[in-house]
Amino acid sequence: MASGGDERVFDMVELKRALLQCMVCKESPCSGEGLKFKLLECHHTVCKDCLEQIINNERGLDRGALHFSCPECRHRMNVPARGADGIPNNFIAQQILDFANSCKPKHDPADGETSSSLGGVRCGGCQGVIRQVQHWCILCMYLCDRCTWRHRDDKALRHHTVFVPARSSEGGWGEAAASDDSGFCPTHNHCRLDFYCRTCNVPLCKICKELCHTPGPRHSICDISKVAQESRAELDRLLEAVTEQQKLASETFRQIRQEEECINAERSRAKKRLRAFICECHNILARREMALTGSVEHRAQQRSKCLLYSKEQVRHLLTRIGSSMEYANLIKKEHAPLSVIRAATVMKPALLEIAQARLDTDIQNGDAFLSMTEADLQFDIATFRYMVSLLGKSQVDGISE
Repeated sequence: MASGGDERVFDMVELKRALLQCMVCKESPCSGEGLKFKLLECHHTVCKDCLEQIINNERGLDRGALHFSCPECRHRMNVPARGADGIPNNFIAQQILDFANSCKPKHDPADGETSSSLGGVRCGGCQGVIRQVQHWCILCMYLCDRCTWRHRDDKALRHHTVFVPARSSEGGWGEAAASDDSGFCPTHNHCRLDFYCRTCNVPLCKICKELCHTPGPRHSICDISKVAQESRAELDRLLEAVTEQQKLASETFRQIRQEEECINAERSRAKKRLRAFICECHNILARREMALTGSVEHRAQQRSKCLLYSKEQVRHLLTRIGSSMEYANLIKKEHAPLSVIRAATVMKPALLEIAQARLDTDIQNGDAFLSMTEADLQFDIATFRYMVSLLGKSQVDGISE
């Protein structure tokens, strides 16, 4: 329980966005509409409409699918017999929503008509209206995104210190907290992080470099932009390897689909020949027809099962490749060098794992489904009575008397 002097607060909009939003459609249920949120086995929350769409998409990719994946953590779960209705509702989310809707909004009287009418404050640099303040300067006060970037890049503004403001208990802006990703040293606020120690894997300002990380055998100091450039280059190399893996996976997936079509075509031809033979033998060969047809079906199912594992493996790999490439491209577009380095460090193991993943590309199977020849059929028809005792000579492989 918080003490009486605890001034920590939270923004109601941020609370709803963090706890009461569907991770797929980014929408929140309104109070009184009824429960729409579903609680998955991995404790992530998805609205009912999106969950039904996810299950239908899985069934579209693989008819008769009995599993689906969480859109957040990719955890695989069974599809209940009742579909989305069989997954329990998230009652805790509904209780939080009811409490949040019952809270009255608070306004900062210091903003006066400007804050209430315009829905924000004015930027200290360009005097534009800021609806959601993200940064604050000791000298310029509130900053918009454009002026924040000017503070980071303009040499004339290097002595300005940029912070991330925190809301006060009355709903206004209170004391500022230093930005961890602003490009300035958290210890020496007026100095930019222009260097990077490869030995310690930490960014440095010029004062940290002289006091704690003197260049030498114990510390390898480089320009931070150079390290970021090297990280981008390494990401490019990894993405090339992942791209090649994507091509191989796509080709393997195509071969799997082609082999499935061949299986179905061969299965149809084998059944057609068996039916023609059985029709000539009439009732005496009825039980034999079932055995032969069952053997063809069994062989087709065995080969399909072998392909199913490879198919799921390739599909999962393609999904991981797509999400990893999208995130890696976002990292490359990031302007902050420190953010690029950190994100690249986190992404390297995942990209290496994808690039080095092994795929079973040997999926061809040239075995025929039916070894019965036309000569065998004619011989069996001509010698019908004798054929009953010698039926094992012309049969589907794997079936014996």
